[in-house]
Order: sequence, then C-alpha cells, then structure tokens
Amino acid sequence: MRLQMESLRLFREVSDQWGMTRALNGLGKVLRDRGDDAQAARIFEEGLAISQTLGFKREIATALHNLAHLALHRGEVSRAIALFPESLALHREVGDRDGLVNCLAGVAELAVQRGQLTQAARLFGAMEHLLASIHATLGPEDRRHSEDTIVAARTQLDETTYRGAWAAGQALSIDEAIEEALRMVSAEQ
Repeated sequence: MRLQMESLRLFREVSDQWGMTRALNGLGKVLRDRGDDAQAARIFEEGLAISQTLGFKREIATALHNLAHLALHRGEVSRAIALFPESLALHREVGDRDGLVNCLAGVAELAVQRGQLTQAARLFGAMEHLLASIHATLGPEDRRHSEDTIVAARTQLDETTYRGAWAAGQALSIDEAIEEALRMVSAEQ
C-alpha cells in the first residue's frame, strides 16, 4: 500500500490526472483487499470523478467495475447491478479485455448470490476462455475470490449441469458473453 500511496502523491505533485486515476484505482483495490471498504469506496469514487471530468473512458470503466465489485462485497446488490452495465459497455468500447474479464467475474458472482448458478457457471467459463485467449491471469486476490465463488456455484450444481454450463460459456464469443452478462443485469433492474 505504501507504494500506491507514494505513486498517488507523486502524480498529484506533477498534476498528472491520468496517473492519479490509475493510482487511485490501484490504491482502492489494496484497501478493498485489506477490508477497508469505506476508504476503498472513497478512493474509487475520487478516481471516477476525475476520470469522468476528463473523459478517460478506460479509467471510468475500471472505477465502475471496482465500485460494483465493492458493492457486491458490501451486500449492495442493487448498486452493483446499476454499475456493471456501464462498465461492461465502456470496457467493450475501448477494447479493454482485462476489464471485461473483471466485469464477467463480477456478474458471475452476482449470479451466484442470486441463485442463478447455471448462468454463473456459463459466465465463469466465458471468463476463463477470455483469459486464455489474451494470455492473461487474474491478480492473486481476484483469482482467490473468483475461485471461491466458482466453488460456491459448483458445489450447488450437479457435476453434469456445471460442466455443461462451463463448456457452453467457453464456447461463447466475447460479444456473446458480454451480451449475456448485460441481459442478466438488465433483468435484475
């Protein structure tokens, strides 16, 4: 956390607002992972405000999905449902596949919380397929959280249903996965 705070201080010192938004999102994730949800929310909101003022679409999308994940963690499901669609749309618009992975993971987590386990398995399958196609991995904390959520879905479904849904998700194109995630959150609003 010390490094994130130092980078934020330096970006502020030189008035680099793009760097500030990146540092704020990074610091917010560290605070979230440490369990300081209130401070993480404040930091994410600050980064979002700067990004919106300057029209930094990728950073807007990142702040929105970070706020949506935080809302899920805090049990604020309706807030998460309100944030994910714009984040998904912006990540798609700017071609940010890493951000799309995070959004798909968040919407899959939402599906688990709502008891939509087959849909969650499909989205997790799509997320894993996208990760493989871009030769990327989730960060350690995001990976641990996704694995915990996958286990929660998997233990509540029979193995055949789970494997079928996972395979169907892996067969989705990125656009199909995004559309499925958007339909899911739209149906919840």
